[in-house]
Formats: sequence, structure tokens, C-alpha cells
Amino acid sequence: MAKKKMILDLDTGVDDALALAYAVADPEVDLIGIVASYGNNLLDVCAENSLKLLELLGQTDVPVYKGLPHSSTTDSFEVMQVSKDIHGNNGIGDVELPTPKRAVEAESGVDFYIEAAHKYGKDLIIIDDMISSGESMLDVAKQLKERNAGRVFVCTTFGLFTDGFDKFDEYYNKGYISKVITTNLTYLPPELYEKPYFVKADMSKFIALIIDSLNHDVPISSVISPTDKIHALLEKREKGLL
Repeated sequence: MAKKKMILDLDTGVDDALALAYAVADPEVDLIGIVASYGNNLLDVCAENSLKLLELLGQTDVPVYKGLPHSSTTDSFEVMQVSKDIHGNNGIGDVELPTPKRAVEAESGVDFYIEAAHKYGKDLIIIDDMISSGESMLDVAKQLKERNAGRVFVCTTFGLFTDGFDKFDEYYNKGYISKVITTNLTYLPPELYEKPYFVKADMSKFIALIIDSLNHDVPISSVISPTDKIHALLEKREKGLL
């Protein structure tokens, strides 16, 4: 089976460290690059964390690029105290890893996205752990479409939409994005359900299975590893059962 090309957009804290480990361990994923962003820590710190973890995982051929250091509506970014409480002062639980032997790529993260779109073509999925204003992801989607990318799907775990939906409406109407997919692990405003581009990834059953497994003191490995479920769904789709 052909490997899936993947680019991770990471503000590398302890959560993204786990996502990175899953990606490099998956035999069906070809991780072609990481674009660092601000969030759990400053951009430079998050980029260096990605380099450190890639070396720890033995993936020294995966390049790391820099995204934006702050929102386009601000002049700077400060790490929130809650992020320090969760991820530590260095973003990775205050674990001290060796200084990376490699440097961040000189090319910008946006240029790397565009280059990948030219090279691999087809539809693109942009995955991030959280959408606050959504500006960085929407800007990437716009630039990709302007360079003849196919459909662009935006996927995220936590959809906060702190600046509302006007920008998403505009970019959908202009054809820059096809769908915005987010879980229901945070509050989703009723207005969002009326948007033609919105798709809810319902996690209710998934969370219930985890709670049930923990209550019965059984492993949750089958729950947190959805590979078999995904293959079963794809098989049903190929047979016309979905």
C-alpha cells in the first residue's frame, strides 16, 4: 500500500510530541516535513523541540520549517501561563534533550506547503491540534489554492473559532477551503452547525469506550489505535456498502 504523504503543523508541546511519535511509527505514513508554529511556546522553541524529538526518534531526515511567530492581528506572542503549567517552561515537560545537530530549514513553512502541493498535487488536508482564530491555516489554504492545489480540507481537534466565522465563510465562498472538520471535544456554537463547510467528528463513542475500558480495567490500545476501523470502513466503501 502506498504511503500517505504527511506534513505536521506543530507548536510542539507534550501533546504534539505524542502525535509526532505516532506519525513516525506508522508504517503507512511518509512524514515529509514539519511546520513549526507558536502556541504552546514561542515559535523558535517549538521548532527546536521538533528537531530534538526527531533526533530522539531517529528521524533526522525529516525537515523542520518555521511558520508564523504570531497572529497577523498582533505584533508579538506571549506564552500563556496555562501552557507553561501543562507543557513546562520549555514546552516538553521541562525534559532536557540534547541540542539538535540540525538547524531549521531556511525556507518558510508556507513556501514548503506550496512546494509540496506542486510536487504531490491532488487534494490536501491541513491538520492542526487547535483552531483559535484560524488565520494561519486559512492563509496556507488560500496560498495553496492560488497555486493550483485541489480541494483543501482543514482538520483540527479543538475548534475554538475565537474570531467568529466571517473569515471561514469568506474563504469557503471563494473556494479556498472545501471543508472544516473538527471534533466535539470542545463547545461548538449552534451557528457552526449551519455552515455548509462544517463537518463534526463525533468523539462521543470514542470517549465512552475509553471510559468503559478504564472502568473495567482493560487495555485501551484497541480504542486509541483506529487503524483497523479505518481499513474496515474503506473496505465497505470500496464494496459500495457506505
